[in-house]
Amino acid sequence: FPPCSFVAMSAYNLERVIEECIKDKVQLKGKSKIVITQETKLYKSVWQSYNTWLLDQMVRRKGADSPNFGNFSWEFFSKATDPTAEEAYQMRCRPTLVLSEAFKRNNNLPKRKALLPPTLAASETINFHKLALRYSTDLTKDMIFTTFRDLIRKVGEIIGSGRKLKLAFSVGVLHSTKERKTKFEWDSEALKMDAGDNPIVFTMAKPAAAPAALPPPA
Repeated sequence: FPPCSFVAMSAYNLERVIEECIKDKVQLKGKSKIVITQETKLYKSVWQSYNTWLLDQMVRRKGADSPNFGNFSWEFFSKATDPTAEEAYQMRCRPTLVLSEAFKRNNNLPKRKALLPPTLAASETINFHKLALRYSTDLTKDMIFTTFRDLIRKVGEIIGSGRKLKLAFSVGVLHSTKERKTKFEWDSEALKMDAGDNPIVFTMAKPAAAPAALPPPA
């Protein structure tokens, strides 16, 4: 990823988030390094499963919604060009992350004006059974559900307490500051976008002329 001054190098990454999750597990206190290593592997496997599904959705220009965290999706908007041209309209889209109200409320995050749902691509709600069957080789639905819940809860706790975060997803990196503000840095290569921040552009054909009105009844 390109260098970003939004957060310092001491920010929490995935490894540190997992370490914090494991520290919170009372049943793991005093356990051997082998057990801790196995638990760490579980967290990483669940994160990989979620992110594989996330990327699969996003490259197909569809959304991926996790109600306890947020909705990754695409914002679509049109722009008229030369009205005399054969292809007179452009449909553009750009990736967006809308944190859920529950996530913001639970972690006391600043409120932002949310995008209206009609501007976003249709999203699929996370399905832990599907993640276990299609996006993992040795995980169960319950393993993914509980582990993902713990990860997101810890991420929210870190952001809400003003600690800096730099968490890599399959589609980019989530940053947060001590002011509890968040910013998502998109990976244009993973999303198959053009370099830079320019939105993806689709050219649409000019709408056909309206048919002539029918004559009034005799």
